[in-house]
Amino acid sequence: MSRLQDAYDLWRIEPFPPGSEIDELDSLHAELAYADAMVADSAIPLMTEGRYSRVPDQAVRELDDVVVRASRLQQEQAGEYARLAGAYKKYAELLMAVCKEIEDAHGHS
Repeated sequence: MSRLQDAYDLWRIEPFPPGSEIDELDSLHAELAYADAMVADSAIPLMTEGRYSRVPDQAVRELDDVVVRASRLQQEQAGEYARLAGAYKKYAELLMAVCKEIEDAHGHS
């Protein structure tokens, strides 16, 4: 199985993390949802129909931002706050792996 298929499968089985009533986490959740939709618009047609479209640069920027901010929050906070930040980070990293493998498989970087 290809690395792209592996990354895609891991992403598809991972549940999307829940939202939060904490403003900073809610903001991260919204960024993650937006990036998830953009990646899905590229990944799903590629994997189901073989139709390639480049992952938007904005999705990659959003994911980078989520990882950085979630990592910081995970280290600075405790309890449910840190757990949710960690879930957002993990999900963003899965999406980043899908993005990387899509572009690597099509000779782009």
